[in-house]
Amino acid sequence: MDDELLKFKEEIRITDVAEYFSYQRAPHKDGRNSFAYLDSGNNLISFFKHRTSGHDMFSNVHDRRESGDLIKFIQREKNMSLGEVRVFCRDWLNEPKIRRGPELFTKPKVSEKDVLNSFDYYSLQDFGYLVDYRKISPEIINSHTFRGTAVGYTKYNREKKRDYHYTAFLIRNPKGVVGLELKNMYFKGTEENSLKSVGLTISNLPNKQSIQTLIITESWEEAMSHMELHPKIADDLRTVYISSNGSPNSGQHDLINQYITDYDPEHIILSNNNDTAGIRFDINYFSSLGNAKESPIKLEAHLQSKHNVRLNITLSEADAEKMNEVKKIFSQFNAATPVSEYINYQKPFVIEDISATELSVLTQNKYNRLRECLLIARDLVTPDPRIKFNRPPVRDEDWNDRLREQKSLSNPQQSLIDERLRPGGKRL
Repeated sequence: MDDELLKFKEEIRITDVAEYFSYQRAPHKDGRNSFAYLDSGNNLISFFKHRTSGHDMFSNVHDRRESGDLIKFIQREKNMSLGEVRVFCRDWLNEPKIRRGPELFTKPKVSEKDVLNSFDYYSLQDFGYLVDYRKISPEIINSHTFRGTAVGYTKYNREKKRDYHYTAFLIRNPKGVVGLELKNMYFKGTEENSLKSVGLTISNLPNKQSIQTLIITESWEEAMSHMELHPKIADDLRTVYISSNGSPNSGQHDLINQYITDYDPEHIILSNNNDTAGIRFDINYFSSLGNAKESPIKLEAHLQSKHNVRLNITLSEADAEKMNEVKKIFSQFNAATPVSEYINYQKPFVIEDISATELSVLTQNKYNRLRECLLIARDLVTPDPRIKFNRPPVRDEDWNDRLREQKSLSNPQQSLIDERLRPGGKRL
């Protein structure tokens, strides 16, 4: 991040900008460390401080994928390029606006040392969530791969004065447990003080310093479902699963690379969901894992808003002369796309120069468009040849959807019962 963008994030209060954009305070929705507003589309937006950086952040309460810092917030609201955001923020600082928004407060910072192995979980006794709801076989849960990675956890709710019970997945790194991902039929979230930025949910490692296959999924239920759907993998003691428990961050990318370096797997399988988010995660993994981290061209895909994805492309100084070739690839896709396929008169790829070695490309958050981005990433980045893709076969499906679908076909009567038991008749 350059110094100017950092200055904007440190000196401009995001709630002031929200009120400048005519956001309305949402009654009775504020938390102890956050404030909620309604945007022009009546979406509930939460504002808070990032625990680590201390920067102001936003998040769509009903779509957590739509979140980010001040820069992304302005881009989301006004559909601005990064250059236009710079101009907006410079004008804001040159002509100070009246502070109208509430000041955000940062939660006390929690260090890895503070939380390491501090969570009071216990051996899983109730398998209802995994077996009855997620349809995962007990043999998989208790297998050598997954045994002990799902535990029980009880949390007391002061407002309702009662205990709530969860199935919890351990978030770990080589030092120990640094967090818990909590799930039951009605809730999913992360236990307070969990540090997802330095931990992953990972299956039991083999005794010998060798991994045959490393498989990466979005959630732990999907990892277990993937193993049940691929019995040959279940027989291999050298298969290891890793889950990011949602959108993977840069710290998790680094940790996965550490495991790749330490255990040197023969195969790295990306088994994310077959949807726009899964493809976006694939692009980032494909461009950063294993040997790809040495590539002279770096490519990152970030969700800018519900409708748009921004690709940031960085070249090394030695390869700066290749920038025109990179632009040409995106221009060729634009030229090959009929105008009838433009969305709101927008080309498939809107190209913006940032510097001699940086390029920003805005594209639609559409399934086929992101598949094109993945093809472009394959052309631009020097990938690790061990990386392969293994998505569920049906679009907008995850591995647990696939498992439950197969079991419902074998027992349709039980499927009807399960549908009635499902909260609101909807799948998680």
